[in-house]
Formats: sequence, structure tokens, C-alpha cells
Amino acid sequence: MEIATQKNAQEFLRNAAGVASYYGFSPISTIAETDTPERKSAGAKLSSVLTADDHASAELLHAATLCIERARQKEKPVLVYHFTLVPLRNSRMQTLRFSLSVFGVKKSIAEALVMKTAIAIFEENGVTDTHVRVNSMGDRDSSLRFLREAGNYLKKNAGDIPLQSREALKTDVFRACYHLKKKNHPIWEDTPKPMEFLSDKSRRHLSEVVEYLETTDMSYEIDTSLIGHHAYYSDTIFEIRNNETGETLCRGGRCDELTRAFGGTQTPLVGTTLLYTFKGARTPAQPRIRMRKPKVYLIQLGFEARLRSFAVIEALRKANIPLSFSLGTDGLREQLDEALALGIPYVAIVGQREALDGTALVRNLETQAQTAVPFALLTDHLKAL
Repeated sequence: MEIATQKNAQEFLRNAAGVASYYGFSPISTIAETDTPERKSAGAKLSSVLTADDHASAELLHAATLCIERARQKEKPVLVYHFTLVPLRNSRMQTLRFSLSVFGVKKSIAEALVMKTAIAIFEENGVTDTHVRVNSMGDRDSSLRFLREAGNYLKKNAGDIPLQSREALKTDVFRACYHLKKKNHPIWEDTPKPMEFLSDKSRRHLSEVVEYLETTDMSYEIDTSLIGHHAYYSDTIFEIRNNETGETLCRGGRCDELTRAFGGTQTPLVGTTLLYTFKGARTPAQPRIRMRKPKVYLIQLGFEARLRSFAVIEALRKANIPLSFSLGTDGLREQLDEALALGIPYVAIVGQREALDGTALVRNLETQAQTAVPFALLTDHLKAL
């Protein structure tokens, strides 16, 4: 997606920040005080082993230095967004990189939230015809099996692969695979793919991600050739493309293994970076997003409820109804307590039965009166309260 002017870049950034805030993301500046020399050093050490070809954005690495410790200490999800500018060499063009990161969520809901938020941002900026390509690199054991089998295959066929790939094969099997894929080399077609070596756990995780895509009506395909470096990505990897232009709008995935560099303990991490190019030399200003106090807290109980909830959240966002919800809390009591602590007057409860019926139980937390409301009527019902 190309943004032609500085004005459009500022408008995109304002729209992106507004959508991200509604879906629960906060600007990285809100936790900037947690940045320490030790975490900066860890981030620098990690970035030294990655290259631009890994699609490892500087934004995500920096967010990790700020957020991982907080996610570990509080045992609650940390959702952040932030942006940077990358000037294009020998050009008056710049690329604005807007990143979304979710720390501390093991479940597939994290990937679904990041993809849904990204697509909502594109739609808010006029790009409505998008398509998701998704694959899985598997967990650590899965990746090791893939690298071993792919390495053996490429070594047997070393005489038929380009010199650049052959040189890469000596030190990094993945790099050799990436070169072959990038060049669309015939050898890549028969090279073993990560999907062939997924553990049962990784297969279940990917299956859940696909269920989210289907339930939210996102156009998608499973692309077994989509890969990301094993030192960066684990399990889910995805790209979102503009169907009209064929342009890749963003790339992201689960990066749990990446976080081991920050203290040796794995912390769940899912992220993506949206890329936009525009003309102009000035840096767009950080938009000020004023979020109104939530009117309703959406309680989701179980996988089926979370599947159906994205349509509810997006409908409430478009209706401009202030909302709060939690990714990291599954129990009814915990979510009710959070709603009460935030002083939110109403909750909309979606459990397994409600998900199947297509309804939400809207409860007044002061009177405890509640009403079953069909999803299609929920926005009108909440507006009238």
C-alpha cells in the first residue's frame, strides 16, 4: 500500500493508532520507563544475529526489550504498538513501519488478534481486498527436524543449486532455503517443507489459527512454502497481501524462541509490522488517541466464544461503542472482577452456549439484571443503555 504524501502518512498513522487502541494495544511510550541498559544490551546482541532478510523489524526487537520483563513479572499480556521511519536510499521516499506486538499469550488468540487488528487498520485506510497467507515453522524440535532433512536434501543436490545458496548451506540451512525460495528455483519445489515435520501440538495450534481466520471471514490460504528464520519465528508465520496490487502489506508471526535471548526464559510473543511508503522528509507526529471510558466489558468463555467475539468487537468498534476485554483471562470470576475494578457498568458475556446461539448476555453490574441479546442487535442494544 503506497501513501503518496506526508499528509496521508499522518492520516494513516492516526487511523492505525485508533484501531490498535480499540483492540487493546497501547503506545510503546507508555512503558518506556521500564527500558534499562541491560535490556538494551540484550536487544543489541540479538539483532546482531539477524538480517533484513529475516524480516526482523527493529521495532519488534525494541518492543521486546521493553515488554518481556513486564509480561514475566505481572503474568499478564502486554499489547503495544509503535512506529518508526526508514528513509529509502537515494530517494525522497520513506517507509513508515507500524508494529503490533502481543507479549505473554500462548494461545492462538494472539495471532488472531494481531491479524484482525492489522486487517482492520488496512480497511480503515481504504484497503478492503486483503488476503492472508499462513504457515507454521513448528516448535523448536519441529524446526530442527526440518533443517536436518532440508539440509540433507540440498547437500545431495548441491551441484544443481546456485552458488549463493551453496555457500549459505555451509553455515545456515535456512538461509540456503530462503535464497532458493526467493529465486523460485526448481530445487525449492522438492525441498522438504516445515509443514511436513510439525509436532501434534504445533498442528493443533495452526488448526486453531485457521479456525479464527474462517470464523472472521478473512480470505486466507495455507502456504507451505512460506518460511521465516528458525532463530526468529516459531509456529505461526503469516503475510497479508493486497489482492488488487499483489503487494505484501505486512509479515509477522509467533516469535517465542526469540525471547530466550532476554534472560534465557521463553516468553510468548506474536507480532507484525505494517509497511507504508510515502513522499516527505518530516516524521509524522505521534497521534493522540483519546479513549473514552469503556461502556461494556466483553467476557469470553472458551475457544468457541473467542472465535465468535472478533465479529462482535469489530461491530462495536464501527459503532463507536467504548469496549474493554482481556486476552489472558479465561475464567468468569476473573473477568467480572476486572470489569468491576475498571468501573465498567455493563458486561456482555459470551460462553460456549451463547457462541452457538449467536447471542450475548448483557448484564448490568449494579442491578445484576441481564438480557440475552442476538449479536445482530447488540450494538443497538448497547447504544440504548
